[in-house]
Amino acid sequence: RNPRAAKVCPALFFNFLFLAWLLSVSVCTHTVVFACPQSRPNALQPFDATDNDILGFAGNLATCEDDQICRALSFLMGERMRCVVTRTLAQAKKLARHYRVLALDQIHKQRKPWPRPLDEKMKAYKGDYLLNHVKFRKDLAKEAEQVYDTMVGEVMLFDTLDDAFHYRQTCKEKCGMLVTRNGERIDATGMFGGRTTAPELRDMKAVLDVPPPEGDDAPEAALGLKTLITVLEEKHRVDEDLKEIDAQQKSESFRSQVAKLETLRHEISQLEKEVAQLNSDNTAPKRAGSAQIHRSKRPMT
Repeated sequence: RNPRAAKVCPALFFNFLFLAWLLSVSVCTHTVVFACPQSRPNALQPFDATDNDILGFAGNLATCEDDQICRALSFLMGERMRCVVTRTLAQAKKLARHYRVLALDQIHKQRKPWPRPLDEKMKAYKGDYLLNHVKFRKDLAKEAEQVYDTMVGEVMLFDTLDDAFHYRQTCKEKCGMLVTRNGERIDATGMFGGRTTAPELRDMKAVLDVPPPEGDDAPEAALGLKTLITVLEEKHRVDEDLKEIDAQQKSESFRSQVAKLETLRHEISQLEKEVAQLNSDNTAPKRAGSAQIHRSKRPMT
């Protein structure tokens, strides 16, 4: 029997079983896992809130699925993406030293809920409200709508810059900011161009994330992700255990203990042979004596 093979085979067999289980789990869950919308690589990371009065960054209160609109909105908001939203002015003052802050009790009440219907003139020039393409956080929908209505509620979206200018020329009153799907914008004074054009979405430092899954796919997707995370954590734990076992087998103390064990086995084997030899030596005279006695008892003829 090969001692080294005895040490390696159980580890290989365990790895084989674990990989087979991992493959079976992946086959069952890959359809729901990869059906989930993937987060944008440069999506704004959430604020680490330590109080219920802190709602987080304004950029985390809404999501946008369309990349072009996300590009225009994220660029338009700029540093306001990292504005920390609080429920009260008192809480906002505590954070004002390190962050730009906005307290809900200090802004105007929302006028109309989102999304909002379009008038005929907006439809004629292919215009739309920018916030009609945004989804607000469900657990903070009312607060999120109030924040975004204050920041960009008047901003309108057009397909092209020409459509935006044609609409602006028909406005009898002062026109608000207009943006296009390509990231161009016309401010309330009519200025445009230069640094007012948004960079490519992938080049922006912080943008809105994609919406989370909805409907029947949401629980399944969450379950699939949770299962995959559990599998990966278990794989990591097994890998660490195998590394520890391998390190122990390579250590000097382990090799020394193995050598001692082999020596003891050899000594035990020798003792067993000596005991067997002694038993054999002790048994031979007894057999010879019993044979002599047996011959002496035979009757004389």
